[in-house]
Amino acid sequence: MTRTDGFARIRVGGRLLDADDVATLDAAITFVPEDEHLIVDLDGVAAIGEDGVATIAAALRRRAEWSEAVVVSPRMDLTMHLVLHDLDRAVPIVRTVEHAAEVIRARAGLFPALD
Repeated sequence: MTRTDGFARIRVGGRLLDADDVATLDAAITFVPEDEHLIVDLDGVAAIGEDGVATIAAALRRRAEWSEAVVVSPRMDLTMHLVLHDLDRAVPIVRTVEHAAEVIRARAGLFPALD
């Protein structure tokens, strides 16, 4: 996990297909304090199953009362899988970490100070 400019970033890699992988991801999301905005970066994910998508959606829905969350998915095939499982109904899905940071700042009202 990385903390940057008012939000935490969890970088996920490998395959999210079995129960152990999904449990690890859920624990990582739960580890981030609920009042801290979160980016879940799926750039390193080679494959994700229904359980992985469901875990991300459930964990981020739990956080919705306290903070903003965005999922980064740069690959179209992965994004389509996430959309087919309705993750886009829970949180925004964007292609880059930079765009995710902009979305969080805009939704949370965190704008840079004007000089």
